[in-house]
Amino acid sequence: MKRIAIYDMDGTIVCSMHRYRTIVDNGIERIDLDYWRANEYRALDDSLLPLAEQYKNDLDDPHCIVVIATARILRNADRAFIYSRLGTPDHIVSRNENDNRSGATLKIDVLIGVTLAVGVFVIVGVGVLVLVIVAVAVS
Repeated sequence: MKRIAIYDMDGTIVCSMHRYRTIVDNGIERIDLDYWRANEYRALDDSLLPLAEQYKNDLDDPHCIVVIATARILRNADRAFIYSRLGTPDHIVSRNENDNRSGATLKIDVLIGVTLAVGVFVIVGVGVLVLVIVAVAVS
């Protein structure tokens, strides 16, 4: 039986802090999406975090299906970074152009379908909420 390893990108296997900032909106701090989107072209300047080594090890494991689950809208620079610096996963889950769901909701909606087909899985850095829901869906 194959296992599935699902990796978030930002803050898990990739450092993109050079193009990230927050704003305060109605007293709540949140990501400044306009700033993020204005700097999407700088994805090739992102760097790898230590967990990227495990990601690469999983890519080399013939008994592992590797999935990147990201809230990013993948542009050319993002794809170039993935293919040239991380290595090509078996599947990528990402946001569509006009998708305004939260990152957690996006990943839950897609990953439940993926994990229902696979009995053994590892989720790396996609959030506690996703871990709980996927664990319930598979059990």
